[in-house]
This record gives sequence, C-alpha cells and structure tokens, in this order.
Amino acid sequence: TRKLHAIEIQEEFLTIGEHFSITAFEEDWQYRLQKKMGDAIEMRLPNPALLGKYQLNNAACAVTAALMLQEKLPVQVCDFQAALKNVFVAGRFEVLLVPVQKGAQKNQAMVILDVAHNPHAARALKENLEKMHVQKPAKVIAVFAMLNDKDIAGVVVALKNVIDVWYVADIAQVRGEKAENIAQIIRTMMPQATIQCFTEASTACRHALLENQFYKADNENDKIVVFGSFYTVANVKQWLVLLMLIILPNVLKDRAADEHREPIKLTMPESTEVATENAQQTETPTATPAIEAAPVQEAPAVAPEPSVAAPADITPENNVSVQPPPPVKLPEPS
Repeated sequence: TRKLHAIEIQEEFLTIGEHFSITAFEEDWQYRLQKKMGDAIEMRLPNPALLGKYQLNNAACAVTAALMLQEKLPVQVCDFQAALKNVFVAGRFEVLLVPVQKGAQKNQAMVILDVAHNPHAARALKENLEKMHVQKPAKVIAVFAMLNDKDIAGVVVALKNVIDVWYVADIAQVRGEKAENIAQIIRTMMPQATIQCFTEASTACRHALLENQFYKADNENDKIVVFGSFYTVANVKQWLVLLMLIILPNVLKDRAADEHREPIKLTMPESTEVATENAQQTETPTATPAIEAAPVQEAPAVAPEPSVAAPADITPENNVSVQPPPPVKLPEPS
C-alpha cells in the first residue's frame, strides 16, 4: 500500500534492508545508502541516546529521510552525529529518579515512562527491561492503563513474564478501559497475579511508590514501569513533575547554594493514612496523595542532591521561573 502511494505521488520508495542498511557494532554503527546512480553513501555514526536495539532502525530511517532532502535541507555528518548523541523522546523508555525517604532511610525510586500501547511496542519494552541487568533480584511494578480499542491482551502477553505486581488504572477518556476489565484480562492469563485497581494512573503510581518501600537499600533495583497509553504516561508525568517542583522548589535558582543546607526530600509517612491541610487541595478525599513533600522552608535557594534527576520539563536550560508552592503539612506519626 505504501509503495503504491509512493508511485501515485511520483516519489521514490526506500526500504531498510533493500535500499539502505545498518551494521551494528558495540559502540557505534555503520549506515549505508545505495543510490540509484553513483556511489553509495556510507557513514559511521554513534549509537542513538535512546535505549533499544530497534532504535537503530528508527535512526537509519531518519537519516535516509534527511539525505533525501539534502538539496533543500543540507545536513552534514557532524549534524547526524550530534543529533544521535542528544536525541530524546519523551515517554519512550524515559527514566526518572524520584527521591524517597522514611526516617533515616533514603533512596531513589526509578520510574520508567513508556507509551507502549500495542504488542509490538510492548515486546520492545520487555527487551529493554530485560537488558537492565542487576546483581541481585529486582521487582518490576507495572502502572498500567489502556484504551478499550487496543489489544490489551496482546500487551499483557508480551510483558507478563517481566512484571511482578500490577497497579491497574482507569483512563478518564471515552475510549478508556475500566481497570476492573483490564484486571480480569490479566487474571485470565495469570490467576495468581498481584493486582490493584485505581481510578487514575497517577494515584496508582502514588500507591506503588509508597507500598513498595523504595526507601530501603535492599529495594534499590526495583522499578516502576508506567505504560499502556499516551494518556497513562501523561497523567503520571504531570503528577511527577508537580511532585518534583514541590520537592525542589528552587532547583532553577541556584544549584551552587550552600552544600551543607539540608535539601528538601520526599517524605514517606509512617502510615498510609496521610491527611493534608493544604487549602489548595483539588482532589477528593479518596484520591488524597499517599506521598507528600516535606514542609517547604522560606529560606534562600535549596540545593538539590547531585544524584537527583529531575524530569526533563524542569531543567535550567528551559529558563523557567518556578515559585515555591504553599507549604504542605504532614501530621505527626501515630
């Protein structure tokens, strides 16, 4: 069909493996385009800054498209190299590190955002997860929600062997599948699966962070994987960005502030029954966040811990001015 369309619009139709090819090496790869007339174009290029073996195929297609536009949009080899080294696609195996703490115990929870919403993309996600080799056992926690016109069963089949716990959520869209229906599909394939259902993905992620004790050193290799839909990832990422802004309200002001000042951290409450006195609370009581930030001080800029990776939306390069939110108070542990 695509080839017929190319013929109709009188454009050249190029396919990987036939007209252009890749040869993968450990640190880089070789691109080759066989032209109809003249010598072939060959380039040695760095591996894309995106995880996944399939990213080489995507990169080769992008390089080919750029080469076909050389007369109107000249691109040099150095441009391809720089682009591949710095490429970033939000929601494609995007890794965020969320600082968590309970008492003297502190750690970082790895949250992976991936918009995989069909079996093919789910298999690619599984491949990436399997490549994250660790020296000791690690648990993979799914935050999962999908639309009802997608192949939910096919996605579950692709990932069922790498997921240990399922936090399933609704999607607040007309086509959003109910969490209970998704849970039933999972139970059909895995009767012993551990599943919880929630009204939205951000709430599911909030509970996953709290209930799986990421603040313990023994759980440092555990990870939360958010997938199933663009809606799923967007809902969780919006919440995480807000959370990071609360934790690090002055992250854009002065990263060289007093290193001895105690940074603001995400605090894990002693009990899951957490109340908030924040007058700006917009969620209903049943959706009260299970994770809250420590009180924000009105002191000068607070320097974040160097190891904390804030979401891409709040980097200094964006020149965003962030105002500290109202203090959020936590009750004393019972």
